[in-house]
Amino acid sequence: MRKRCDNAVYTWEERLLTAVEKEGGEAKAHAEKLKVTILAELKEDASKAVRFFYCDILKKIVLPPFEALVVPACKSVLEPLAEAIPEPMKQFIDILKMFEDLYNGIIDDSIKAILN
Repeated sequence: MRKRCDNAVYTWEERLLTAVEKEGGEAKAHAEKLKVTILAELKEDASKAVRFFYCDILKKIVLPPFEALVVPACKSVLEPLAEAIPEPMKQFIDILKMFEDLYNGIIDDSIKAILN
């Protein structure tokens, strides 16, 4: 959070200095407008960071039991399919990787839906 605040202050300073160079005395009138804009951007960035943080925590909670219970059951069905794929096609098709991507996507989307 400290880094995000520092970035917001830096952005405000840079935009204000640019406005002073371009507009001279008019820039002081824009200082408050710039401040409001930067604070709105900071709030949005902080909100995204919080959602990302909670998403990461929830995934670390949900994923281990899921991988312990669901993945082994599904792998017993998927492994024979993976073995049935001809060797040249295995360079392009990895059913187990596709399954991993699928359940990771489902978990990520479910968590994001809960947090929004």
